[in-house]
Amino acid sequence: MLHIDGDMIAYRIACAIGDEGEEAAVGWTTNSFMAKNILQHFDELTPYRVHLSGKTNFRDDVAVTAPYKGNRDGKPRPVHLPAARQHLIDVWGATVSEGCEADDTIAIAATADGGTVVSLDKDFDQLTNPIFNFTTFKTRQATQLEATKTLYKQFLTGDAVDNIIGVEGCGPGMAGDLIDGCTKESDMMLICIDQMGADRFLENTGLVFLRREAHPQADFMKFVKPEVIAEVQENL
Repeated sequence: MLHIDGDMIAYRIACAIGDEGEEAAVGWTTNSFMAKNILQHFDELTPYRVHLSGKTNFRDDVAVTAPYKGNRDGKPRPVHLPAARQHLIDVWGATVSEGCEADDTIAIAATADGGTVVSLDKDFDQLTNPIFNFTTFKTRQATQLEATKTLYKQFLTGDAVDNIIGVEGCGPGMAGDLIDGCTKESDMMLICIDQMGADRFLENTGLVFLRREAHPQADFMKFVKPEVIAEVQENL
């Protein structure tokens, strides 16, 4: 199964056509991209599902420190983005998320069914599924320890693109220095709490963690092993 990031593809298609381009080009450009950049690199019988983000997102309620994606307000989007999204729905059977993002529905499906994630988004490195890059045509796959480290480093750095505020002055280098040497998740959690405080840590887990289940309460702490939490509580 291929779990395809439709948000990223629609945006790239709209940008490639340009605001002055013809909307009629959306269809054949999208079809060509899907065939040449994705499907031809897999067995022709490989099933796929295209995921798009809807208008509602639980992260809007989680964000306290800064509005989630608030730095995007007022910025113009590519003219043909709506047409590209609609073509993915009408022709490629894309599904639109409700209450969360396409990244979440991809993570939920990939966790439940296995398969390969098709995206350029590094947020998916918090999963252990294979991830296919549709520009380099290469696949990468993290171990569970690598995926866990990626997640905790994201908690520390935040995400400037999505307006998630991390520890002041903490970029990928500093986050790596803090987390990469860890072999236990409890140590990673203690470092994050020490760097940002418990409340900010929990806020960032709600913003960064991709859901693994569709349930509204499927937040990060639900998936942390009880023994990890016990070790953290002992050392706080």
